[in-house]
Amino acid sequence: MQTDFFLERAAYEAKRASAASLSNVRDAHLRAEAAWLQLAKRSARGDDLRAEDAKRKAERAVLEAQQKADALRGGRE
Repeated sequence: MQTDFFLERAAYEAKRASAASLSNVRDAHLRAEAAWLQLAKRSARGDDLRAEDAKRKAERAVLEAQQKADALRGGRE
């Protein structure tokens, strides 16, 4: 998933930051880590919204199928 990629990049940047001996290089890696974490957060939120939408659509499809089945049963009786 895209979120996993973002988290992997953040971890990589954190590792690079801890290994850096120069403060400006460490700071650059820490800024990069923060950016990757922000992207991961946004991506996770998008994943959640897509999952919620898929659940609503599935529930709606079940309800519509039940209503059609009820209408067909009512027509035969």
